[in-house]
Amino acid sequence: MSILTIDINGYCNEACQFCYQNLDGSSLPEQEIARIIGSNPHAKTVEIGGGEPFLDPRIVRLTKTIREKEKNVHISTNASFIPKEFLDLEDSVREGVQIQASIHGSNPETYGKIHGRNLFDKVVENIWKIKPRFSTLMTSINDVEKHLFQVELDKTRGYVMDFYKD
Repeated sequence: MSILTIDINGYCNEACQFCYQNLDGSSLPEQEIARIIGSNPHAKTVEIGGGEPFLDPRIVRLTKTIREKEKNVHISTNASFIPKEFLDLEDSVREGVQIQASIHGSNPETYGKIHGRNLFDKVVENIWKIKPRFSTLMTSINDVEKHLFQVELDKTRGYVMDFYKD
């Protein structure tokens, strides 16, 4: 499957120690996004990243537009904010949308150290809002503090296993 990645903005509400993005506050113009998608007709999936895509007020419109082109959408997010309008997308749009919600740390203290602010409870709450509506892939990276890595990995593995139980 061919995947096209587009970082739509350069702003975020976190300050992750490991972040490599250029968070300069910019937004990629919609005309440029359309041009990039149009010049990659074989891409079956458009991965939307940022910064934080859900802070971009265009995210619902962009998702609908991409789905109208019969492409799937993959959104990489820190899940600290999910617009209500996004959660309320029509089934025909949601069917082709996958959310990659990253939670870096298995508890509020570790999360806060890694992210620069503690939104752990909000992220967990939002992941549970996403789960019944979207195909969700949750990831976790928490080796920023090496001595915590194995303990955190074990806790996170348990959390992820609970998440996928039904």
